Amino acid sequence: MTANWATFTAAEPDLARTAEERFGAFTHHVLATLRKDGSPRTTGLEVRFLNGELWLGMMPDSLKALDLRRDPRFALQANPGEGQSMGGATYGSPGGRSRSRTPGRRPHTAKRWNRRSRSTSSVPSSPRS
Repeated sequence: MTANWATFTAAEPDLARTAEERFGAFTHHVLATLRKDGSPRTTGLEVRFLNGELWLGMMPDSLKALDLRRDPRFALQANPGEGQSMGGATYGSPGGRSRSRTPGRRPHTAKRWNRRSRSTSSVPSSPRS
C-alpha cells in the first residue's frame, strides 16, 4: 500500500500541519538521496503540498531524480530559517564549481580527485595571504 500526504494528514493532522507550515515558511530545503554506490547525496530543492500530495521540485533527469528512480528512499530537511546563517559566507555551485564567497575575500577553488566517480570537482581552498 502506498500512502500519500492526504493519508498522513488524516492520521496525524497536527504533525502534518506543523510540517506544512515549516516547509511553507521558506522556498529552499535539503533532500538526501542514495547514489548507486550507497553513499549519500544532498541537494537543494523546493517542496510543495498540492491536492493531498507532497511534491519535490527537480528536473526529470537530475542526479537526485535518477537516484530516486533507482532507490525511492530519501530524507527531507526543512530550511532552518533566519538566524541560522553561515556568518556572512555563502556557498554555491555555479557551473559545477564550488566557490567560497566571504565578504572582503576573493573566491578560491581547488581541484580534488574523486576516486569513485573518476572525475575532478572544485572545492573551496584555504584563502591565500
